[in-house]
Amino acid sequence: MKKPEHIKSGIWAEEKACEYLKHENIKILQKNWRHKHAEIDIIIETKRGAAFIEVKYRKNSFFGEASMAVTPLKIKKMQEAAEAFMIQFKQYEEIRFDIITVTGEKDKAEILYFRDAFFPDNLGRY
Repeated sequence: MKKPEHIKSGIWAEEKACEYLKHENIKILQKNWRHKHAEIDIIIETKRGAAFIEVKYRKNSFFGEASMAVTPLKIKKMQEAAEAFMIQFKQYEEIRFDIITVTGEKDKAEILYFRDAFFPDNLGRY
């Protein structure tokens, strides 16, 4: 069965994000890490722990910036998956949540990396 175009674009954007991270000498621990119904696109090692990264792709910003597509529900699911990761891999004591956006046509896409894009402490209101 052929994958829908938005799925192919998402996979491509995650590959571009991984290329960017590798170019920056950042160690990738996991890709598409799943816990129940939650997924974290990329998990990287940081100096003090791990960062959980959501990757978003937009061909253009006509309908808003890609980073704005990270919804409160997605944040909650990422936190749940991150908590499961921390239980399984206890050596990562400090965590953060990042977003990488890939915007534009595939041959000239722009990559932006937002570190500490949101904080788990803010989730109590959702």
